[in-house]
Amino acid sequence: MNNVWLMILGVMVAGSIVKYIILNPFVSVAINLAVLGAVYMILKRYPYLDMKRNMIIVGGMTAVVCLVDLGIITGFVGDIGLLLLIIWMFYSKGGRPGRPQKQRHQWHK
Repeated sequence: MNNVWLMILGVMVAGSIVKYIILNPFVSVAINLAVLGAVYMILKRYPYLDMKRNMIIVGGMTAVVCLVDLGIITGFVGDIGLLLLIIWMFYSKGGRPGRPQKQRHQWHK
């Protein structure tokens, strides 16, 4: 695993620990948004990462967790949503539909 994602995982775990200490659902949403901001700041430091794709994934995870924290959706539906998000992350092409993905380096020359 890359060091960047280890830092992001550490921020998310720290945010989860703080959420379980403070049981107010509105404070939990604020903590989730603070974690999203911290992830954005971490990803912004590394230009070789696909910022748009990573922020869509982390933003989707944050949205699902916020909905579960507020009680709008149940935990089971939230787990299904996170599972679908992870499946999309692994199996999506990452480019525009109908266009081949642009290669960063052209090694075949």
